[in-house]
Amino acid sequence: MRKDIRIRILQILEVPATVTEIKLKLRDVKSFGTIAYHLKNLEEECVIKKNKDTSKRGSPTKYSLIDKNLIEVIKKMREDSIVSKQAILKKIKEQPLIEDREISRFVEISDLPHTAVDDIFGCTNENLATLHFKITEKGEKFLKQKELQ
Repeated sequence: MRKDIRIRILQILEVPATVTEIKLKLRDVKSFGTIAYHLKNLEEECVIKKNKDTSKRGSPTKYSLIDKNLIEVIKKMREDSIVSKQAILKKIKEQPLIEDREISRFVEISDLPHTAVDDIFGCTNENLATLHFKITEKGEKFLKQKELQ
């Protein structure tokens, strides 16, 4: 879970953001302390930097990525994730109540990125499909939106 939060924070920091803005986007993370902990570790690892506007008193601290090439990597990860989720949801729609090993096998033999296996459970975490891999209304909307693009 820790890695998942950090990756999501990095995706959010594609655009500089405050802790509050990050917290609003990480709806499932209840504690500002958890976010602060991960921001501190990412800063110590020299992945992000803290920008404080000292000219104005009380200005919020914004965090941003240090390596701008990382932004491109994160964008590619996000695009791959959307493509993977779309393929997984289509498979679930074709075969409601598909077993997890069958869907894992489908991901392995398809041309999806190697990170697509993580997106199987991402579909349930984002309420796009149920744990029994039956597509939800939200998953249907996701598919329609992506097919129209």
